[in-house]
Amino acid sequence: MSADEEKKDYRFLIVDDQSQMLIHLRGMLKAGGYKKSACVDSGREALRIMKRYPVDFIIADWLMPNMTGVELLKIVKEDPTYCDIPFLMITGEMTKEKVVYAIEEGVDGYLVKPISQDQVRTAVRDILYEKFHPQSLQYKIKKLSRLKVQKKYDEALSFGQEILKENRHPDVFFILSECYFHKKNYEKAHEHIRKVLETKRHSKALHLLGQIYMAEGKYEKAIEYFKEACTINPLNLDRKISLGKVYLRAGLADEAAEAFDSVAELDPTDLNLVNIGGTYLSSGETKKAGEYLDRAVDPLPETVAVFNKYGIELRKVGEYEQALVQYEKCLNLAPGHHVIFYNLAHLYFEMQEYEKTKTALENCLRSKPDHEKAQNLLRYLTYMQSRA
Repeated sequence: MSADEEKKDYRFLIVDDQSQMLIHLRGMLKAGGYKKSACVDSGREALRIMKRYPVDFIIADWLMPNMTGVELLKIVKEDPTYCDIPFLMITGEMTKEKVVYAIEEGVDGYLVKPISQDQVRTAVRDILYEKFHPQSLQYKIKKLSRLKVQKKYDEALSFGQEILKENRHPDVFFILSECYFHKKNYEKAHEHIRKVLETKRHSKALHLLGQIYMAEGKYEKAIEYFKEACTINPLNLDRKISLGKVYLRAGLADEAAEAFDSVAELDPTDLNLVNIGGTYLSSGETKKAGEYLDRAVDPLPETVAVFNKYGIELRKVGEYEQALVQYEKCLNLAPGHHVIFYNLAHLYFEMQEYEKTKTALENCLRSKPDHEKAQNLLRYLTYMQSRA
């Protein structure tokens, strides 16, 4: 099969909350010879589709409720299964700040509405060019990034050094610094991230430098670089959340609250809210966590662990009804999960709702028959009822 024939067989996923735009883009792709495409109206639905069906190319709108296009982009590029999928961003306006944000998160191309069929065809062609030209620098950088995302850090470091012999591109130094950071070789991480910052002070590099300093316990330096990252890329609310996290780590609760409150004032998405809520939970501040977690409208299944922990903390302080709400939410996010059923059983047991405890335990064991704690609690419950 030739490259052109293979391209025509590509399976596209179009993500936009506007139905007319979905129809418009699908028609453009079909007119260009790309006949296989699926349309969804949210990032959450896009991720669900990607788990069930193979996707070769994503076209997504930037502005969508609950999860933005750039948040979907970030999830895709950080997932070992999906990181190679080309991603074309569509937006109503492309400001300098948006360009910076999208490029930092690894977007392969972007178009500004209104868009024409020629623009879409050209953008798709240019993006796919790299896939069929493995000798290009961008192809090699994407391969390096893939190794990093797959956590093959030693292989990535070796391959990255080979690339640097031919081209000392800042993206190569950045990915290598990420690998060293994950290997906890902070000296080497510092060395490589400085190479990036000698070329350009972009927020992703500054954010990584802040993470390195935070891992080293140098909180003042971490705060300094997180602040600069926020200034350079104000649209990325995760930068502000990282600033709040390091404030908490440094014991500066008021400053942390101020950073998180500034996010809350900027129309945060569910992912932002869960990120802040999870941070407060880790700090033992259940009430503060709830202020953010309770605002999440349609959280991702991948965030179920945060809501499960929230339910546990509520149960510990006797807030049973509120805990029950969280476990119901968890079961909507992860139906049939044995951990959720066991924690729900634990909650019902403390509430002295023994029939509901038994049902939850049976559901837990149906999902995981060898769950020892559930088996023990069910035996104890049966014993109790036989003695009543």
